[in-house]
Amino acid sequence: MAFWAGRVSDGVSNTRLMAVASYVGNGTTSRAVSLNLNNKAPALVLVVPNNSSARVYRVTGDSAGRNVSGATVVNNSVTALAPDQITVGTALNAAGVTYDVWAITTGFVPPQ
Repeated sequence: MAFWAGRVSDGVSNTRLMAVASYVGNGTTSRAVSLNLNNKAPALVLVVPNNSSARVYRVTGDSAGRNVSGATVVNNSVTALAPDQITVGTALNAAGVTYDVWAITTGFVPPQ
């Protein structure tokens, strides 16, 4: 089985290049989801709903979230990338649905 693993803290540096979060949708048209990326915006974010809805990613420079199984635009999904947060729309904020979020930013962690 193929897999990818990462960690948000190495116990040496307080610089974070990855954030993992989850939230429960509340049905509103726009929602900010907090991340801990040391005041940096994510370069890549992946949002996975815990139901059969589309899994969506967005990268820096793109204007919309995209379906992971075809790269087609998913309207009202990941609507913004900002320091320590993303904003999601109705496609990723259905009431009562739990969503998992993985975010990666760029940077350099100096050796200690």
